Amino acid sequence: MDLTFESPQLLSGSLCGQPVALELNTPASEGRAAGTIAGMPISATWQIADNNSVYPDVPCQLTGTFAGQPVELRASLHLQPGHFFDHGIISGHIGALALEATAERVSGGLGSTSTVAVDGKLGSTDFIIYAAVDGPLTTGKIRGTVAGAAIRIDAARTRHPGAEKTRLTGSYEGPPELAALAAGALLHFI
Repeated sequence: MDLTFESPQLLSGSLCGQPVALELNTPASEGRAAGTIAGMPISATWQIADNNSVYPDVPCQLTGTFAGQPVELRASLHLQPGHFFDHGIISGHIGALALEATAERVSGGLGSTSTVAVDGKLGSTDFIIYAAVDGPLTTGKIRGTVAGAAIRIDAARTRHPGAEKTRLTGSYEGPPELAALAAGALLHFI
């Protein structure tokens, strides 16, 4: 994986040896993405409820298409006092592949005081992913396994006058649908 997200809204590079070219407006509570990931067409819209209005359980949804197949995902994220993430559930489908996952805050790990662990299944593919973002929201890490294969993704944001970039690099073998979700979630917070 070697991806670069550049302002205003372009994610480009390669995933699983295939090209990525995606217009993506993130971070945003309501957004959209359109383009290709791993050479496959993708189109998505998402909505995360305003956690100042809906608290402590915040509903989220993502709908669209991936490689011409319908996508519908829903999540409920439970927040602690101070609006810090505590735990959540994610379910839905990407084409014919069912997605079921739980997420929870775990202490420490990956050089962060708050790491998130996501454990689930996409179709017949089991995964466990640990993700962390630093305090200033400039670097992030994803570690874990997908179908028993180790994954390692690092993210770093740089700022220069008039330009901002976030680069995701690392190793990932598994369904491109899951890589797209993981990369999108990480980019949302950096």
